[in-house]
Amino acid sequence: MARPALIQPKASVNMAALGFRVWRQQEPFRLLSAHTHSDVEVNFLLSGAITYLHGGSIATVKPLHFTAFWAGVPHSIVSFKEGASRSRILITLPLAWLLEWQLPHNLPACLLGGEMVSARPNKTDLPMLERWIGDFESGHTGRRRALLLEIQARFHRLALDVPIRPARSKAVKSVQSTGIGQVERITDYIARHYQEPVTVGQIAQAVGLHGKYLMRLFKRHSGMSVWEYVTRMRLSHTQRMLLTTDMKIIDIALDAGFGSLGPFYRAFATYSPGFKRPLDYRRKRGLIPTG
Repeated sequence: MARPALIQPKASVNMAALGFRVWRQQEPFRLLSAHTHSDVEVNFLLSGAITYLHGGSIATVKPLHFTAFWAGVPHSIVSFKEGASRSRILITLPLAWLLEWQLPHNLPACLLGGEMVSARPNKTDLPMLERWIGDFESGHTGRRRALLLEIQARFHRLALDVPIRPARSKAVKSVQSTGIGQVERITDYIARHYQEPVTVGQIAQAVGLHGKYLMRLFKRHSGMSVWEYVTRMRLSHTQRMLLTTDMKIIDIALDAGFGSLGPFYRAFATYSPGFKRPLDYRRKRGLIPTG
């Protein structure tokens, strides 16, 4: 079977980041056109199976497998088996969180390289995920913090299941030949420097690419501009700080790399639909009691 061609940008839809969420699929699946969002996504099927076209490859999510992928790669559901509908638990997480967790075997690099990473079935996963849904929906500060720690621990275990690959394996050469390997270098640099006043020119020089080529390449493979990606990384950082600390808004914005409150508020309004202010996000997500 021939390998599908990489999805071109005009065939994909750039969706707003979903942010941190844990929920159960309520509506029947639809065969959506290719789309991207900047989160890491977890699929956990109770039954059935879903087949994705993900970054030009066909990948199937099997039941009871804790499966993660980076949704910044254009992806779409191309088929699903009966029983998958209405029986899926989903998690979305900002990519910045995984990068900060320093996971074993460099799991984020695998995800950024276009891999779907799946754990073997574990009898503890389903009750744990059910508990996570309840913790997320509770709005309780302590439960939310415990939830984040448990998700981080589960990703550590997932990373330990990822085999260490030789540096020059065929898989890596294939990734490099498609340009995703270059995108991985770009995102790795951004992950280490987004809190600084970084520019596209600095990124291009650091990864050894011409600035205009870098921008075209990144847009083609991620569905968003380099600067939008930097902004979303900074915003993900602020969202984590809003959820887990009581720092002042200005301090959070500056810590994330926003030079002042103005750019932070504009980014927040653009990529956090449903929230007028960061303080509303903090209150609704559970850090500050609303009662």
